Amino acid sequence: MNMMHMSTLMVVLTLCVMQKEAICGITKNLNRVQCGDEWSPCYKRMCVCASKCVRCKNNGRNLTTIPDLNSTTELLNFSSNYLGSISRMTFQHMTHIRVLSLTNNSITNISNDAFQDLPMLEYLDLGYNDLKILDFTELRDLKILQGLSASNNDIYIIRDIVPTQLTHLFLQWNRLSVLPRFCSSSNHSNLVRIDFSGNNIGQLSRHSLECLINLKYFGLVGNRIITIASGTFSSLLQIEEIELSDVFKDRYEHAVGLEAYTFNNSALKTLYLASITQYGYFDLIVNSNAFKGCTGLTTLGLSYNAMVYFNDTFLNALLGDLQTLQCIKMSRCQLSFFPEVISTLLELRTIDLHGNRIMRLERGLFNNLKKLRTISLSENAIEVIHEAIFPINLRNQLKYINLAYNNFVCTCANLWFITWAKAEKHKFDNFPDSYVCGYPIELQSTRLINADISKQTCQISPYMFPVIFGLSTAAIVLLVIISLTYRWRWHIRYCAYMLRFKQRQRIEEREERFIYDAFVLYCEDDSGWIRNNLLPKIEIEDNLKLCIHERDFTPGRYIVDNIVNSLENSRNIVLVLSDSFSQSSWCQFELTLVQKRSLEQDEGYLVVVLLEEIHARNMTSSLYALLQTTTYITWPVEEEDRQIFWMRLQHCLQR
Repeated sequence: MNMMHMSTLMVVLTLCVMQKEAICGITKNLNRVQCGDEWSPCYKRMCVCASKCVRCKNNGRNLTTIPDLNSTTELLNFSSNYLGSISRMTFQHMTHIRVLSLTNNSITNISNDAFQDLPMLEYLDLGYNDLKILDFTELRDLKILQGLSASNNDIYIIRDIVPTQLTHLFLQWNRLSVLPRFCSSSNHSNLVRIDFSGNNIGQLSRHSLECLINLKYFGLVGNRIITIASGTFSSLLQIEEIELSDVFKDRYEHAVGLEAYTFNNSALKTLYLASITQYGYFDLIVNSNAFKGCTGLTTLGLSYNAMVYFNDTFLNALLGDLQTLQCIKMSRCQLSFFPEVISTLLELRTIDLHGNRIMRLERGLFNNLKKLRTISLSENAIEVIHEAIFPINLRNQLKYINLAYNNFVCTCANLWFITWAKAEKHKFDNFPDSYVCGYPIELQSTRLINADISKQTCQISPYMFPVIFGLSTAAIVLLVIISLTYRWRWHIRYCAYMLRFKQRQRIEEREERFIYDAFVLYCEDDSGWIRNNLLPKIEIEDNLKLCIHERDFTPGRYIVDNIVNSLENSRNIVLVLSDSFSQSSWCQFELTLVQKRSLEQDEGYLVVVLLEEIHARNMTSSLYALLQTTTYITWPVEEEDRQIFWMRLQHCLQR
C-alpha cells in the first residue's frame, strides 16, 4: 500500500472517530438526563422507556411518527426510523424534551415552525439524513439550544447566522464550500467546539474566525484549502486544539499551504497536520516559521507527510521554538534520520516516529529529555541499539518502548539490548515476537531471544575470530602464490613485459587522436566561475587544454554536432553541476549525451564538480542517480580548502 493510500485511509478513520467523539463531547457538556437502568418495552413494543427517557430505534419504515410521549420525557432517541420531513405536528406533547436525536430518518425538509413547541431543547442531532439546506431561522425558537449536529447529510447551503447560544456545532461530511457566518458585526459567538471535516471548504481567513473568542476546538480535516495565511488563528483567544489533516486537496504546485506565523497563538495546545503532502513535499508546503508564536503547544501531529529530502536545518527552524512540546508524532514521514531538534525539546513525554526509514540512533540522543516516558520507533531500519543511547536513568524513567520490526543485527553488538529487553519486557510492545534478526542471513526472521548470542562468547573480542581466520587464509594464499610464482617465474616475467608494451601502445594511439584534455559541460549562469577560476588554474597553471563551448565550438555548425565532436576529441569530461544547471532543459539534454558516452569509456572518464547544493524541487531523476552513483568533487566555500579541490581535479584530469 503506497503512502497516499495509507494517508487517505488514516484520514477517513480519523474522521469517523472524530464524529463519535463529537456526539459524546456534546452530551457530556449537557446536564445529563438521568435515565436509570430499568428499561421496559413501550409504545407497541417499538420503543423502550426508563424514567424520563425513551428510545425508539431501528424500526425503519415501521415507525413513521413519534408516539405520544409522556409530558415528562426529557430524552428521546428516535434513530433509524422514517420521518421524511418534520413540522410542528411532529413534536406534540414534548415540551420538556432536552435531548433529541433524529439521526437516520431520511429527513429532507424542516418547516419553519417545526421546533416551536420545544422550548427546553438543549441538544439536537439531525445526522445521517438527506438535508440539503440548513436554515438557522428554523431554530429561532430554541432559545437554550447548546448543541447541534447535522453531520452526514448533503448540506451545501447554510442560511442565516449561527445562533449565538450554540456552544457545539458539528457539520462533518456534507458538501459545504464555505464556512457559515458565525456572528454579526455586533456580537461574539459562544461556540466552544466546531467541526467541518469532510466538506469542500476552499478558503479560510482570519476575518471569518474573528468572533470565535470562546472556541476551544476547531476541526477541518479533509477539506480543499489552498493556502492558510499568516495570523489566521491568532484571534482565537481560547483555542486549545486544531485539526487540519488532509486539508490541501486542491493546492496547486507552487502554493505555500501554511504561511509564516499561520497560527501565532499562545493558547493553542494541540495541532494535527497529518497527510498534508499528497501533492508535494513538506518543506515546500509549510513555511519554516509556520509555528512561530505557538509558545503553549504541547501536542503536534505531523504523521503521513513526505519528508524525504529533509535536513536538520529546516526542522530546527520549524520546531526549535516549541519548547513546551510534550508529544510529537512524525510517523510514516519517510524520514531517513532521527531529527536532532527533538533532542532539544526538553518537555517531551512522548516521541512517535514509527514507520520511517531511520537506520541508526546516535549515542546520547535522549540524554537531555528528563521527562520522556514513551518512545515508538517501530518499523524503521535500525540495526544496533547501543547502551549509550539508553543510559540507566533513561531506562528507569521510560514506561513504554516500541522498537519492533526493525532490521536488528544479531551479533554481540546487540547483546546488551537483548539482555535489557528480556529484563524489562513489560515495557516493550510486541516483545519478543516482533523483534527479529535482519542480519546475518542465516538468522533472518529468527527472534532476538532465540539467536545464539551468549555473554561468554561475546567476552572474547568480536574481532578475534575474523582476524584469526583472515590471517590463516592470507598465510595459505601467500604460500600458494610464492610457490606458483617461483615455478612459473619466467613465463610471468614475459607476460608482464608484453602486457606493459601493449598497454603503452594503446595509450599512445589514443593520445594522438585527442585534441583536448577535457570537455567542460556547464550552465551559462556559471560561466563566470569557468572564466575566473577553472581556466586560469587548469589551462595556465597546469598547462592542460580545455574545450569550452563559448570559445571552442565551430561557428555555423549545429550545436549538437559541436557537442558530439567535442566529446570525441576530449580525453575526459568535466561536468559542472549547480542549481542553475538542474533547471536548464538544454543542460539536461547535454547530460543525457554525456551519460550515454561515459558508459562506453573507461572508469574516470567523467569528472563531476558540484558548485552548490541542488534544491530538492529541481532534482531530476537523472541528476539524483548520477550523484548517488558517481564520486563528485565539491567546490569549497572557504578559500583555504580550495587547494585540495584543485589537487583532486588535476589528479583526475591527468590520470
